[in-house]
Amino acid sequence: MKKAVAVILVVCMSLVLFAGCTGTKTEEPASTAAVTSTATAASSVSEPAESGKDANGFYTKPLFELSYADQNPASLAISKFPQDAADKIFQETKGAVKINTYFSESLVKYSEMLNGVCQGMSDISYMLSAMTETTQIWPLLWDRLYPEGAPKVDKMTAIYQELLDTVPGIQEEMEKAGAHWLSIDATPGRHLHSTKGFYIKPEDIKGKNIGATGADMLLYNEIGGSAVKLSTSERYTSLQSGLIEAMSTHWNSWESNKLNELTKFHTEFGAGGIELQARGFVINLNKWKSLPEEYQKIITDAYTECAVKLSDYDLGIESKARQLALDEGEKIYTLNATEMAAWAPYATKANDKWIEDAKAKGIDVQAAYDKLMQLVSEAIK
Repeated sequence: MKKAVAVILVVCMSLVLFAGCTGTKTEEPASTAAVTSTATAASSVSEPAESGKDANGFYTKPLFELSYADQNPASLAISKFPQDAADKIFQETKGAVKINTYFSESLVKYSEMLNGVCQGMSDISYMLSAMTETTQIWPLLWDRLYPEGAPKVDKMTAIYQELLDTVPGIQEEMEKAGAHWLSIDATPGRHLHSTKGFYIKPEDIKGKNIGATGADMLLYNEIGGSAVKLSTSERYTSLQSGLIEAMSTHWNSWESNKLNELTKFHTEFGAGGIELQARGFVINLNKWKSLPEEYQKIITDAYTECAVKLSDYDLGIESKARQLALDEGEKIYTLNATEMAAWAPYATKANDKWIEDAKAKGIDVQAAYDKLMQLVSEAIK
């Protein structure tokens, strides 16, 4: 028996030695083989130059995956631009940054867009700067009244972006709240759309109920009218019932809310409007700080470009809506510089109130406000 075992051992040892001499080896598990190929990739021309990338240099899996929340349905033409920005970011970071878009308030409700970003429910969102009115001062710099009138929305977008880039307080205040501004764009200018007639002199507003939502409320109240704050869904029925006789809004909203069915008189505050609010893209601050600087720049550039496209789009819609009013035989009266001057003291007083309120809270916005008015004045010359 012992002799038989000894023979078997000799045969096995011979086979092992034979395999070693011929270079034959046992196949390794897949996971071990992957580690091996990673270790030898630098010396092998047939392997990708860097682990985790394909032959074209794209990451096979994103390094950063972000969420983007938007209130608009994906089917709207305006929704194309944020999606284009996300696609551009993915391409320019070579797949390192992927942004998943959530439209139709499917991730965060519109009223909670800012809070959603600050609290990390979404990483990026697009919102009206006026959403900060109860918690921040600086974003209301973009919600001023323009005593001399204003340029069109595309030029105002450039002005607002310049202020974002050059007034440190705007970004600092937002970052204290837990978010970071990526870009800003202007909304089209507000005019008065009425069921009754024109408002050429400020006195024409006295005793009248006017629908409004922003700093224009201060204007109409200061004159002696009664500003009624209305949601988008309330505007049509309020005009229809006679609760208000005019709505202060831009041409785009006038058409999209079907106010053309009710209002037949339009008083324009110059070409650009008495007030142009702002919208912007914001990103969660912690997420922002986690990104490498090169990716931060790519993301900022993409959303800045997106803001310009949005304002250009609005400009085209504004022009079409105004033409619709003319085609339907409605009457438009555009206030000239002399007529605008009569409204200026009321608009300035409303702006001064914001400056005083900010000062009472320890924030000096005067220099930034003066710069805004200077840029607007230069743009309308």
